[in-house]
Amino acid sequence: RSIWNQAWFSTQRCANGLFRYALQVGSQDLEDRARMMTEIALAAPQQGGLFPSVLRSDGDGLDGWDRATWTNSDRRPPSASDHACHIVDAAFTCRMLLEWTTLVRDGRVMPRVAAFAGRLVRLQRESGAFPGWVEPDGKSPPELLESAESAVKVSGINASSARTRPSASTGSRTSR
Repeated sequence: RSIWNQAWFSTQRCANGLFRYALQVGSQDLEDRARMMTEIALAAPQQGGLFPSVLRSDGDGLDGWDRATWTNSDRRPPSASDHACHIVDAAFTCRMLLEWTTLVRDGRVMPRVAAFAGRLVRLQRESGAFPGWVEPDGKSPPELLESAESAVKVSGINASSARTRPSASTGSRTSR
């Protein structure tokens, strides 16, 4: 049993849609569920801007969630450890959290996204590409030093900067 917040299976993307639907049909229960789903995304431990995308239960039924552990997608190259961060999953989750802030005011999102975007900029290679996976020590598997997933990462940086760039009319920082 697991909860995924990655590019293909995104609980946060579902939370965003569920929240919109809850508003449409006037369901407080569905709105509360969407908020709880977002709490999971925000609970992922962030280190140096990076964070894991999968919360795995350590048991069957409801019993194992008190011993749940954070990890990343198991679709990693053989040279990447279980602790390597799949950068595209974190980028997509950040993008979905930014979308969440268009629905709900949540002051926890922007600092998290800004920390990730700052780290992502530092990871960018001279070619403009980004590594696919990053180990806790900052190293990347050699076969994915320049990942084809770079476009998703760049869209996350663009979305993040659009939310904090100076306003043309006032010169002050906008916060939508």
